[in-house]
Amino acid sequence: MSGQDSSPEKRSWKKPTNTRQRTSFASLDRFRQPGQSALDAVRRASEEKCLLDPKELYISLLKATPEERKEALLLQYEVAKEKKSHFWIQEMRKNAACDFPVDWVDDNMPALNGQRMRQHRTKSSSRSASSLDNLEQPHDFRLDSNPNLPVHRSDAADLLQEDPKPKKSSMKSSSSSQSKEKKKVTLVEPEQRSKEVESRRQHRRTQEQKSSTSKQRSSREESRHTHTQERKRDTSTSKHKRDTEQRSRSPRRRSSERRRSVSESEDTLTVSIPSSKVQKDLTCPLECGSHDKKLRRHVVEHHLPIMFKRINVNLDVPAQVEALKWLLSKAFEAGTTLQGAVDWINTSRPISPDYGLNPIHHGMCTTACRILGVDLPEVFTLHPINSPAVLLFWRCLLAILTRCNSQDIRDFRWFGFSEPIMAVEVVQEALSESESEPGDLIVVDECDNVDSDHSEHYDEPLTSSGLPNVFDSHFHLDRTSKVIWPDNPNGHTVEELISVSKHGSSRPSVPVNVVGGVVVYSEPQNYPAADFQLDGPWKVAAGVHPKHYQKFSTAKRLALNGLLEHPKVAALGEIGLDRTIPPGEWRAQELVFENVLRMSKPELPLVLHLRGPSGDTYGSDVTGRCQAIMRRVCRREQKIHVHCFTGLSQVVNDWLSDFPNTFFGVTAAVRRFDEEQKSGLRAIPRNRLLLETDAPYFPVGNVPYSTPAYLGDTAAFVAVYLNIGPCDLMQLTLRNAMTLYGS
Repeated sequence: MSGQDSSPEKRSWKKPTNTRQRTSFASLDRFRQPGQSALDAVRRASEEKCLLDPKELYISLLKATPEERKEALLLQYEVAKEKKSHFWIQEMRKNAACDFPVDWVDDNMPALNGQRMRQHRTKSSSRSASSLDNLEQPHDFRLDSNPNLPVHRSDAADLLQEDPKPKKSSMKSSSSSQSKEKKKVTLVEPEQRSKEVESRRQHRRTQEQKSSTSKQRSSREESRHTHTQERKRDTSTSKHKRDTEQRSRSPRRRSSERRRSVSESEDTLTVSIPSSKVQKDLTCPLECGSHDKKLRRHVVEHHLPIMFKRINVNLDVPAQVEALKWLLSKAFEAGTTLQGAVDWINTSRPISPDYGLNPIHHGMCTTACRILGVDLPEVFTLHPINSPAVLLFWRCLLAILTRCNSQDIRDFRWFGFSEPIMAVEVVQEALSESESEPGDLIVVDECDNVDSDHSEHYDEPLTSSGLPNVFDSHFHLDRTSKVIWPDNPNGHTVEELISVSKHGSSRPSVPVNVVGGVVVYSEPQNYPAADFQLDGPWKVAAGVHPKHYQKFSTAKRLALNGLLEHPKVAALGEIGLDRTIPPGEWRAQELVFENVLRMSKPELPLVLHLRGPSGDTYGSDVTGRCQAIMRRVCRREQKIHVHCFTGLSQVVNDWLSDFPNTFFGVTAAVRRFDEEQKSGLRAIPRNRLLLETDAPYFPVGNVPYSTPAYLGDTAAFVAVYLNIGPCDLMQLTLRNAMTLYGS
């Protein structure tokens, strides 16, 4: 540790002022396994969306190579940016500036408020002496006569430390002295050098003899005059005026920086070379009129689909690959392969050679190679592109977008998992598990009943228009209204939500007739009035979302009690446990959950929200804790609706063993299920399955939100994994919803 803390003045770990925010950071030892490096632990923590303690993280990376340190910092920075942790980013930016150039820190780890770090008062850390050594040696005719003449070379940044404005002097000799200091040497042609060498030397000797008698006197006069001027300025000029003078001199400073000045002395030739910095072209090539100084931020937020907003998240890579294939079909001719797109970029070179791949994209490209079935190179390169997986890099996507028309660019921005012109297109992996042949498309344009041992035929499965009847078991009217009508979110009805989707620019791929659903009010501050009116076949569930447990006051408890007596309220929920909050708040959340459970009745369904901490995909631990609390409070015959189920088959068996009247709601999140979760979905009995959109979440179309009108698209995705027809599934879940919530 002594070697790591050898420069305390450079690494002064500032104690945070917000101690509560400090306690939410995870320890690196929690993710480090025996024999693994700190970088491996950081990768594991970043995949689980855990933010590590900045001090502990940076100390553990001191022995790593600079590239490994950069990768670890960027991985954690993406997590901090997603969680909007200003404190973590501020601390880590200061620590990173100790070892990396300030420009690199500002470009790769920008502050959330856009503030840039101050440059050092000395030479910039991004500029080194080796960069001056690589510059071309300027030639002067005096070097021909005296090759041993020492040459002093300096960067123009050093000139900025000096006042470019010359000091005024009324003495004639002082002016001549200053003119001599500012004297420039004119570089002449080789044939004139021999004649001018002697003439210049003779001229220099003459000038020195004339000025030798007045040098000391002029120096004393100049010093006295300068001292008088400084005193007069300090007494008569305020600080604001001095700042104004400095700003007024800045144009001269910049002009002096652009000049090449050559000064001479008796034994040394000094050449000042202007510093240069590559000006990056930040103009968006799609000609959208953006003025954002960060091109990557602009492209990701305004031109790429939502699945590209996160970096190195393996769950997003399948969706990214599908989006890439769609984009290639629009940008190139029919039949163009991934390799053809790679060849086009390598040939036309639309990406500047100044840019390269960031090591943080290695995990994304590796996963993409497995999905695409291509060889995995040792190192992914951008110049030239050596793998089709590199096409997922944002600069490659931007280059391909330049070949598209404006409509295709807009469609790609809202790219979803379903095409507007067809009903449902299922990825190859899902098709391989169904009865369809690989490579086929499941298109649901009609509602033909598919024979199945598990399917049931009900009376009136279709409406007069031929659309299947569906029941959305869980959606949020208040939250969806805020997304669609942010300026006026109050007073909207469920019929308006459905109408917006059916008649909008992105219509559902599988049209349905929504004959019922459960409107969920889970935020205490948004409870409807006790005598609210709700027309239509809609039912209401009222509860307290576990993330809003702190807002559940005594007054809100009384309000919830009153709502449960309303004839339209058919369920208590959503309630439950959510472990994404800090662990110190878990116990308080459990107390509120247990308190609300005591308001339940066996005939009134409970809508449960269960989510584990970051990294717990299946939520097995939080489910076990919930079951333990419910066994202590609720009866065995209690009706339960497990909302947005993503668990394992064992979790299904545990619920049905303790509470046989448990139903499981499934959303469009099934698109990202792994094999274990797919097995859990198949373990749900057919008479215990429900469909839900959880609107406005889990969008399936080319719009950033969902509504109950998209329940048919959700059914098509779920039907693939259950080996059942989509219409059969919609009829089945309609009957189950009527059983749980009543007709």
